[in-house]
Amino acid sequence: PRKTSDGVLHYLVGVFFLSLPFVMSFTGWEKFRVPKGIYAALFILLIGTVFLVSRKLELRFRPWTWEFFLGIALVYVALHSLLGRWPEVSLSGFVWITYFAALLLVLTEIASEQFQKKLWMWIGAAAAVNAVFTILQYFGWFPLMIRATGEVLKGRLTPAGFIGDVGSGGFLFALVCLILLYPMLAEKDKRIRIASALLFSLNLAGLAFTRTLTAIIALVVCLGIWLVFHHWWVLRTTRKITRQLLFFWMVLLLGVIVAVGAVMTSGVQERIEVVWSQMKQGDWTLATAGRQPVYLITWDMIRHRFWLGYGLNTFRQDFFFHRVDTPFGQSVNLIGQPGTFGEVHNEYLQVWEELGFLGLLFFVAFLFWPAIKAVPLLFRTQDSRRCYWIGILSIGLVFVAISCLAFFPFHLSLTSACVVLLLAGLRHFQNEERTRPEQSRQRMLWKVFIFSALALWAAYPQVGRWRANNEMGMAASLLRNAASEDSQPQQKRLFAQTAREKLRKAEQFYPGFYEIYYHQGYASLLLGKPEEAARYYRKAAGRLPSAEIFTDLAAAYMAQKRFDQARPLLEMALRYNPALERAREALAHLEANAQDETQ
Repeated sequence: PRKTSDGVLHYLVGVFFLSLPFVMSFTGWEKFRVPKGIYAALFILLIGTVFLVSRKLELRFRPWTWEFFLGIALVYVALHSLLGRWPEVSLSGFVWITYFAALLLVLTEIASEQFQKKLWMWIGAAAAVNAVFTILQYFGWFPLMIRATGEVLKGRLTPAGFIGDVGSGGFLFALVCLILLYPMLAEKDKRIRIASALLFSLNLAGLAFTRTLTAIIALVVCLGIWLVFHHWWVLRTTRKITRQLLFFWMVLLLGVIVAVGAVMTSGVQERIEVVWSQMKQGDWTLATAGRQPVYLITWDMIRHRFWLGYGLNTFRQDFFFHRVDTPFGQSVNLIGQPGTFGEVHNEYLQVWEELGFLGLLFFVAFLFWPAIKAVPLLFRTQDSRRCYWIGILSIGLVFVAISCLAFFPFHLSLTSACVVLLLAGLRHFQNEERTRPEQSRQRMLWKVFIFSALALWAAYPQVGRWRANNEMGMAASLLRNAASEDSQPQQKRLFAQTAREKLRKAEQFYPGFYEIYYHQGYASLLLGKPEEAARYYRKAAGRLPSAEIFTDLAAAYMAQKRFDQARPLLEMALRYNPALERAREALAHLEANAQDETQ
């Protein structure tokens, strides 16, 4: 029975990791991140339910063990979320953390060494396909990035294949390259070596064409660590040292040739030259993609609530108001961008800002503990290939730790799943000596009933979220048509009315999508209902504050002749983004009206 259940679990986990990079929505409002998050939540529920009804999970919560710290961290996050200013927002983040903690525990129990290696090869294959799409997109040959008008969406920030944003693509391509070093150099089967070398080359090319400096720098640093580790491994485990090192340097030369070709073709060299020239002048804007001011403001926020933080998933709201309401926030220049920063792009700073210093300590322990505990295994194990695999996984965690300095892999479903797989691989080696007792058939039947009911209850909101995402996507498309200059008045009204109907459906499916209320406000304005628009805009601004939303709310007030309420909103929008032209024009219009009334 255990072998059967493990076979089913291996199949489900394999399908999950192989398919997750390709999950997207052609009609949804959020084409990449939201569909992947919903898909991940549903699949993790399925995997966890199958595991819990078929096996007995035995956790060791002895003091000072990794499981002990994980349990205490989950309790801390739960209490922090319940006692925070916005429990409904923070608890949704806690649910996300719980999903991936459950996946981690399941993978730790079932992910044998051989299964891990096969799974990473499949992930490498899925990433390689997306790498090819990334290259096609760069040259304007990827149909997904071509609009109906024939316009090609190009640029560094467009999605990397089906993966989603370019940061996720760069992270996955680089991590896969690092893990594929094992089958290329440690496996005996030549077919596996050739296949892994091909996947390595494709993923390396994909990384170059994303031009993601964070992932590139992290990979280069980790490759330096790997060079030292590989030579140590050869000297420790191999008798034919000269032959092994000769083969190694041949493979390394091939990798360098591929990397140089990709760098020269993809424009990475030009990007690095521009970044370096700006850094020499003391300008870190391009080097940090405009995030250095965000880091400075976030650090000022941390100083105000050093120990306890502001609350899980509340960074977006707190950052906006800290920017516009504090002298320090107003003194820092941000790059002009739509909306407001929703992430710090630094996991350590964001965890610290949201969960406080204690939360940061838990996060660091969670990330580094498995690698620290795995180091002694490198010296104890007599199996040379196992030694190499443990070393590669440990270096993979170093890559994650460096990437967290300028990226947020734990906030995205695809990158989170890969990090969890790394952690589970190292934890499995430390837990494999444990005995796992069987359970009775009667106990299993009770668990089937209880956990199936709980899984269905937890899955229901995710299904609603998926449907809401699709309805909102179609509504957004209709509103774009309504705003088009080519649309006639009757067409504009028809588009806006149809969009509002779809937005009402989306709200019924999943009220937690606050973008719905922003679109409802815009639809109401198009239909000549400014009071209704203001009500929706206020609701959206409560959870998604941005200069654009407050400008639109001001426009709704101006349509009602409530100029005294519109002015402070426009001033606040300009304090956040002084370059926002719409807010400037609206404020100029207000001042012109005030002068007319005075005269």
